[in-house]
Amino acid sequence: MEPLTADDDCFALCQASRLISRFYGRHLARAGLTTTQYSIIDHLHRLGDMTTHQLSVAMVVDPGSIMQSIRLMQRDGLVASRTDSGRELTIALTASGAARLEIARVHWATAQSEFEQCFGSRRMKALRHELFDLTDKSMSDPT
Repeated sequence: MEPLTADDDCFALCQASRLISRFYGRHLARAGLTTTQYSIIDHLHRLGDMTTHQLSVAMVVDPGSIMQSIRLMQRDGLVASRTDSGRELTIALTASGAARLEIARVHWATAQSEFEQCFGSRRMKALRHELFDLTDKSMSDPT
């Protein structure tokens, strides 16, 4: 088997993603949230009620993973769901979820500050720009 090389984009991105997710995850755990849960309630707070399909598209996450997180968050009272028409669930942030988001934002800000201190805020801003550009292009041309 050939060893991984420095030009393996997929491995490099996945490895960095796992490292960063674990870093932020340790901070968000203090608020009782995972990184995915934080992202979901942050999206709902900023954008309002969303269907599971809208959430999965906005977060570039498969609907099954979104539903798994939603079920746990419903159990904890952070979100509520309703069926408006057909079979599509609409997810809403509860007052408890909004309160948890406020607590979690403090931990997220600490993680963000520490991470940018470590890797450089200018460098991370440029990387964020490139990554959002990549996902925006992927969303408009999913080939």
